[in-house]
Amino acid sequence: MSYSKKSSNQQFGVKIGNVVGQATRSIVHFVIDPDQYYKDPIRIGEFVAVKFSKPDDVYLASITNILSFNEYLLDKFSTDPDIVDRIVQSFNSKANFIGELRLLGKYDDASKSMILPRHPPIPGDKVYRYPTPILTKIFSQGTIEVGSLLSNENVRVSLNLNNLISRHFAILAITGAGKSNTVAVILKQLLLKYFPSIVVIDPHEEYVSLMKDKEIGKMVKVFSPTKRPGVTQLRFKLSNFNDDQLIEMLGIPSNATLQIDLFKDQYAKLKKAKEQQEQPFGIEDLEKQFELILHDEEQKKLHSQARGLLARLRTSALKQFIDAKIETPLSGNNVGLTKKGQLTIITTGLLSARIRDAMIRQLLTRIFNGAMRYRRGEEGEKTEGPVLIILEEAHNFAPSEGYSKSLEIIAKIASEGRKFGVGLGVVTQRPGRISANLLSQCNTQIIMRIVNPRDQKQIENSAEAISADLLADLPAFNKGEAVIIGPSIPIPAIVKIDKFQGELGGSDIPIEEEWSKEKARVVDEFRVEDIDEFEYEDEI
Repeated sequence: MSYSKKSSNQQFGVKIGNVVGQATRSIVHFVIDPDQYYKDPIRIGEFVAVKFSKPDDVYLASITNILSFNEYLLDKFSTDPDIVDRIVQSFNSKANFIGELRLLGKYDDASKSMILPRHPPIPGDKVYRYPTPILTKIFSQGTIEVGSLLSNENVRVSLNLNNLISRHFAILAITGAGKSNTVAVILKQLLLKYFPSIVVIDPHEEYVSLMKDKEIGKMVKVFSPTKRPGVTQLRFKLSNFNDDQLIEMLGIPSNATLQIDLFKDQYAKLKKAKEQQEQPFGIEDLEKQFELILHDEEQKKLHSQARGLLARLRTSALKQFIDAKIETPLSGNNVGLTKKGQLTIITTGLLSARIRDAMIRQLLTRIFNGAMRYRRGEEGEKTEGPVLIILEEAHNFAPSEGYSKSLEIIAKIASEGRKFGVGLGVVTQRPGRISANLLSQCNTQIIMRIVNPRDQKQIENSAEAISADLLADLPAFNKGEAVIIGPSIPIPAIVKIDKFQGELGGSDIPIEEEWSKEKARVVDEFRVEDIDEFEYEDEI
């Protein structure tokens, strides 16, 4: 993108300084006009335009550092605060400012990318603030609008859909920094502009309230393993689980070899018999297998193991989502998990981590295999087209340390999903605890406030595009502020994410308000003016 000499300086913005000292093709220093700085302080991360004089061209840059100084207040003269005050009053002097810039390039319409200059600017070249027309052209290339530049609210920021979904993305932030809001903003944009198939794994039910949204509520369908009003019950056939998966979900210890052997033997017998009879079978049929052993004196030596397995089956939460005949279809009717124009929210209820993990693994495996069949035109259960999976609390399903049955299929989706139209969005408040390999394959990262050093280190290792100055700024981000990096945005930018206009879960419970209500209720109930004066008598 080149500008001729006839171009008005208004196109570049407000002049705030000039290039000074030594400059390279990437790092430039400039002296800042103090009047401009005092009028509206310049911030690190802000975008500016550098107008090269030879050749006449304009390049975008970001401010990476600002140094202020006063020639009358050198360190050796500034040991006494009273002296400093007298110097300031006598000379009435303003500070001087030197800024450091990182040249980002000029936007090329043909390649839709930033092109770095082949030579540095010349000392004396002008630096302009608020190059809004330039920034608007750069950041309006996408279709998913997420917010405005933090340093220039007049510039809207949109993300490239293909790069966001097919190359996967991550939303990283501490609790309360705005992760759920960011996800909701993206979801609403997708649902209003396209006819997508989206599946959200939502352990804490932060997005269930989207069912009430006036604009997208009719496109939202909630599934849960627990039977509840207004929610579709999630069901899987027992026959689609192998013995190892069931052993894991039942929590049979790996050293309980006798129980494991007996379970595998009885499950194999049951499955073979029912398949030959072409009959379905469920948990109740499996229980009967062990009840028969308990009533068979010839198998007395197995009674202890059978009794233990029967107790596990009877108390397990598996019956909440495992059925003999019914399996929630992947697509094709009103209760399909993946459907065009549907936002599917999968909640996990009060399932234990072990069973929740197994259920999600089974679900993601079905989606991935269904997408492969769709892409290849094969027979069998398949999706209706491309699918976006958003994984909330991702560190629980794909941990950096410890054990997770889901990790294998999640890693497979991250590495191979784009070939079959399966996109992945990873959401976590603990990036330091998530698989480093998974995070590195999320090419677009939306990083909000992060304060934990381990989390920051993980981000630094997974995101090559993030600079040290941006990383250092993460603890100071306010709620809703994020740095976005990756192929879905032309250049890294600090963005103020839009506020989702609707109801979301995940917000803090107003404890003071709740407790105050309860105090008022008790006071009213006992007709006591001051609860602090209420006397409780010991019951004898």
